[in-house]
Amino acid sequence: MALRTNPSPNPSPAAAPPRLPRNAGPVLRVTAYDRVSSLLMAMIAAVTLAAVMAIGWWLTTRPPPPPEQLVPLEIVDVDGGYEDGSPDETLRVESPEPERFNASLVEAATADDTPAVASTIANVMTASGRASQMGMAVSDEPVETNDIESTGVPGSARGTGGRPLGLGGGTTGGVPRELRWFVKFSDGVSVEEYARQLDFFEIELGVLSADGTLTYVSKLSSPQPVTRKVQSGKDEKRLYFRWQGGERKGADEALLRKAGIMDRGTIFHFYSPKTENLLATLEARATSRKLREVRRTYFNVIRTAKDYTFVVARQTFLR
Repeated sequence: MALRTNPSPNPSPAAAPPRLPRNAGPVLRVTAYDRVSSLLMAMIAAVTLAAVMAIGWWLTTRPPPPPEQLVPLEIVDVDGGYEDGSPDETLRVESPEPERFNASLVEAATADDTPAVASTIANVMTASGRASQMGMAVSDEPVETNDIESTGVPGSARGTGGRPLGLGGGTTGGVPRELRWFVKFSDGVSVEEYARQLDFFEIELGVLSADGTLTYVSKLSSPQPVTRKVQSGKDEKRLYFRWQGGERKGADEALLRKAGIMDRGTIFHFYSPKTENLLATLEARATSRKLREVRRTYFNVIRTAKDYTFVVARQTFLR
């Protein structure tokens, strides 16, 4: 009897993976790499912020730089020459004094030196204001004066006999300080700050009246400036300037009215020997050329962190 076997049913297929919903997005996970990179970026941001804060604190709390200490130089000034002269010539001047190699108009320079040749205020009036000027305008006319004082080393220097190049009609050539220096104060500052600048540089105002009376005004930034009068300026030996242009002349008049001076006479700026020596030192350091070759030196007044200073704006030369 044949055995009948029933066909075995189809084996069940392997279990299929669960199906995700059709609208499900990708699965995101935070890896160790993500954690490390985030930590590094946070550290960099913190260090940068700390550095910026430290720099800002340093900029706002650092002390101002110390003022530049100018070592006094031995500066022998020139007494002038002639525009048609030669740079290598000096006038031959006969003198009973023995010839000296270092004979000059000025002794060894010190912080308290006064101008070697000083013209009087009275001679300035007779010379029609042809003294040294303040401002940017230029005048080549020298101060004609018969009242000079020499404070130099006694002796004589043998000249070449020709006319030296320069201005002012001197014997050694070059341009004397009273014709060479031009000082410019900023027109953009207030009268009060301008007065503080004058006091800082020990600059004294002076007014020469028609009768020859000279009135000095100092301590200009104080509520009541100090005034004093002399009958003439014959004993004045300081370097002085007069206005040639600019708006600061009106500020001088305002300061004089503040001091109770209504006289509209000639206004002068008298520089202390200390300030004059500062200008001479700055001028000498501003160029490598000889002093007798300098035609004009223009100084500007600028403000520093705590006070004021002079700077050499530009220089021109004879040739």
